[in-house]
Amino acid sequence: MTAAALPTTGLISVQVGQDGTASFALPRAEVGQGITTSTAMLIAEEMAVPLERVRVTPPTSAPPC
Repeated sequence: MTAAALPTTGLISVQVGQDGTASFALPRAEVGQGITTSTAMLIAEEMAVPLERVRVTPPTSAPPC
C-alpha cells in the first residue's frame, strides 16, 4: 500500500485560537476533488463555528518519517 492510500484519521489536528478560529493542516494534497473544503465544512459543523472561522494550512512537502 502506498503512503497516499493510508488512512488520515490520526493525522488531522485541530487547534482553536483565543479568537475562536479553528485551524488545521490537512495531510493530503488538494487536486480538485474538494477535500480541503469538505473537511473545513465538517470541522465547522462539528465545532459549531462559521466556515469563515476555519483556516486550512496546506500540507508540507517534506516526506513522511
